[in-house]
Amino acid sequence: VCNVFFEDSTRTRLSFETAAKRLSADTMNFAVSSSSVNKGESLRDTIETISAMGVDAFVIRHKSSGAPQMVTRWTTASIVNAGDGLHEHPTQALLDAFTMRQHKGRLAGLKVAIVGDLLHSRVLRSNLLLLRKLPIQEIEQVAFIEGRNAEQGAERLRLSAADFLDYRERSKSLEGLAAYTLSSATLTGRGELELLTTGLATASFFGTWGL
Repeated sequence: VCNVFFEDSTRTRLSFETAAKRLSADTMNFAVSSSSVNKGESLRDTIETISAMGVDAFVIRHKSSGAPQMVTRWTTASIVNAGDGLHEHPTQALLDAFTMRQHKGRLAGLKVAIVGDLLHSRVLRSNLLLLRKLPIQEIEQVAFIEGRNAEQGAERLRLSAADFLDYRERSKSLEGLAAYTLSSATLTGRGELELLTTGLATASFFGTWGL
């Protein structure tokens, strides 16, 4: 299993590496900063070179949306999308669903709100796709508190004004909350997260969740 991360990552990269090792897989970590990418090597050249070493699976994070899909044309190895541009982050959505089930004991009948930056959150997109396939009772598609680029993001996601809710008014009736900022995402079953009017978490949030 080769981790190919073209963006900086701590939790995601180490999580994939740890999971692969626990499943007894051999792992390789591709470091962009010390690779031939800095000399002009293309993504295709990189993938084909690593594939020639007998890799069975790639875990790919890339700044360009659609990069993992493109890579499937250049290798017969399995591809896992670890985040591509503003597009998706499927495994994070799976983890969010797992966390909800772990804390609430079920998924059926839950009321879930997604709070945060609309335009830049690839996790939001994956969560919407996943949660709509699960027996969730209600999904407040997006709730935000004066988040930056919110209107532009809403237009891109084709959400109506009715989809925007004040988190503070809805938190007591929510059983799951996915909160996203410009650079981080977390999920909790509680409804007491404190958010600033900018949409970013307060100091107490950072102290509790370590983001």
